[in-house]
This record gives sequence, C-alpha cells and structure tokens, in this order.
Amino acid sequence: MEIDHIHFYVDDLAKRRDWFIQTMGCEALFTVANDHTATEVLKSDAVYFVLSSAISSTSPVAQYLTQHPPGVTDIALRVRSLATQLAKADQIQVSPQTIPTLSGRLKWAKISGWGSLSHTLIENTSPVDFCPAFFRAEMHTEGSSREIANPSADFTQIDHVVLNVETGTLGQVVEWYRNLFNFQFQQTFQIQTETSGLNSKVLMSQNGQVYFNINEPSSSKSQIQEFLDENRGSGIQHIALKTPNILQAVRQMRQRGMKFLSVPATYYSQLTQRFEQSKVSQFSQVEIQDIKTQNILVDWQKNRTESILLQIFSHPIFEQRTFFLS
Repeated sequence: MEIDHIHFYVDDLAKRRDWFIQTMGCEALFTVANDHTATEVLKSDAVYFVLSSAISSTSPVAQYLTQHPPGVTDIALRVRSLATQLAKADQIQVSPQTIPTLSGRLKWAKISGWGSLSHTLIENTSPVDFCPAFFRAEMHTEGSSREIANPSADFTQIDHVVLNVETGTLGQVVEWYRNLFNFQFQQTFQIQTETSGLNSKVLMSQNGQVYFNINEPSSSKSQIQEFLDENRGSGIQHIALKTPNILQAVRQMRQRGMKFLSVPATYYSQLTQRFEQSKVSQFSQVEIQDIKTQNILVDWQKNRTESILLQIFSHPIFEQRTFFLS
C-alpha cells in the first residue's frame, strides 16, 4: 500500500494552484474538468497534490464547502487487490461511494473514510503514473497539459498524514482503520501543556509505506479542539513531507513567501546542551546555526543518536486555522 495522491477541495482553483507552484515549488501537470468541477494535478517528485473547485452548485466541492472550510477531502491509496479491500470495507459496513471502475489498466473505487474524509483505492497493476492517469480517466477527458512552472522537487515523499477526531472517539477510529486497511499499531503518546493537550495513536500499513496518525483533544483548550471547531468536525489537520535537504527546502520556501511557526531562542540553547550530553556530532557549527536561523526542530532517541529527525511546521495554508504542512 502507498499513498497515490492527496485531494483538496478548494474555493479558488487558480489562487490555490498558483500558491502550490510558487510557494511549494510544485510542477503543474494538467487540468481536467467536467460540467460541474475543475481539477488541477500538481506534483513534487513522487508527491501528487490534486486541487478541485466547483464550476456549478451541483459539484461535490460546493456541497463540501457548505460544511467545511477548504481542506483535504480524499487520501488516495494504491492497493494490491481492490477486491480484497472492498471485501474488508463490506465487513465493517463501509459501502463504496462509487462502484469499482475499470479504465484501461486502471481499476479503482472510492469508499467512505472517517467523517467527511474518503479514500480512493487504486489497484496497483502497472508502473504508470497513477494519479495523472486516474484523473484523466475519472473526468472522462484527456485534459490539457501545462508547462512546468518550477521543475524543482523540494519534497520527494509523503511521510505521514494526521487525522483529528472528536474527544472519546480515538479508540473507535483506530480500530476502524485497523480493520479496514490492516494497519498495524505503531505507538501512542500524550501531550499535555498549560494551554493544550492531545492523545495520539500512530498506525502503519503492513509494508511500512503509509503512516496514519490519529489525534483527539484531551482538553477544551487543545489545539486539536480548535481545529475541530474551525473545521466543523473531524478531518485531516496536516501532512508531513519528506525532503532530502530540509535546510535548503525551508530556506527556499521562506524566500517564496512560506510562513513557518517560530521557535523560542531558549529551545536552541537547550538543544546545544543536548547535543553535548548525547555526543551528537552529525552537524557542523555552521549547520547548527542554520538550524537555529531557520527555526527547525531537532529530535532523536537516546539510544539511537545516529537517527535524527529534523522538522518544521508551517502556518495554516488557508485563511482558516485548520490545515498546515510539516
């Protein structure tokens, strides 16, 4: 199992497309449309983003935006056997939203996810680019190719996705996804501060290619609860992207206008002490200064100092304080 693409429903297609190109450095592949919905397909290396907006009031995008702000509506997954996945969905009473469809070498179906989220399941039967081929087939048009606006590839893969759910439903949602996709339980953690709190469980596909984090608020002031209020229900809060060089990628995105969360200076004085105590030596003094300048967070396990996580969180990318990237 792999993530094929992330599908957003948005209010202004041209505006959002241009943001992904100009700020994220994505390539614009092509556009397709039918009588009610227009769709743009963009990519960065193996990461595909799909943006759709309404042409008419009959569009599913128009209906979605009456209930939620712009955001992720579908996480599409490549699966080995569509029939097997649909059988599992039937066992837990998840009816397909669309029947299995065959177009050339592509076979797919869409099923309901948690809340307003859906999952398009695409049978992995050939080495074609599934996302572009899928949308050309689904929209019943060849579409029109676009000139590549920015051929850079800051991001090479989707690391994980994060689903926020209502208080008291975390266990139910975890079991639901484990039964549906045979996800394995990876870890659990809790975060509690004076102003926020959450409970989180991490699920992983059997082949280790899909990580699905599920959060619920543990206090009324939780940032997770703020998302649920703004989003008017559960939904995808953020997507984490892998990059081969986070310092370079963040530097370039800042120059292109991306805004990131700031980190207190005290964090980096403590980080220097942690480096010394743990004898972490992967970074030069110049790199450590660059990490501080770019406000990048650094973490590692005590017994695995050779494996270091560097990450940063963006501000919400839409006007509402809902979806962001990391």
